[in-house]
Amino acid sequence: MNSHKENIKIDRRKFINYLLGILSVPAILWWLYVGRRNERIWGGKERIFVGKELPNGVNFIGTAILVNKDQKARAYDAKCTHLGCQIKKLEGDVMVCQCHGSRFDLNGKPTKGPAMKSLRELTISKDNSGNYLISK
Repeated sequence: MNSHKENIKIDRRKFINYLLGILSVPAILWWLYVGRRNERIWGGKERIFVGKELPNGVNFIGTAILVNKDQKARAYDAKCTHLGCQIKKLEGDVMVCQCHGSRFDLNGKPTKGPAMKSLRELTISKDNSGNYLISK
């Protein structure tokens, strides 16, 4: 019986290392959350690369929607204003959230609920190399 107890006995150093490993996971997650929040507070923006040309029509690019029609380009956040699902579907000239059926026109305004607010408009800009970027 003594040999069995010795096999499951953990020394103090190993116990502390395990404990620190377990406690580091929530600390790292908290640090990542605070870092993202500070990035938003201090003006850090996610930039979505489009390319040298803006494609025509409605394009779902990452977490943005690019609407380029009638010589006018606009970009919107693809996050539905109802519960935050990503909009990835187009039916005719209507952007559709597949989670709960909200529909938005090409100006980002809701045409059918449950969403009540318009999609957030994003900024389209060019970098020094002439590439178009969408800033969130």
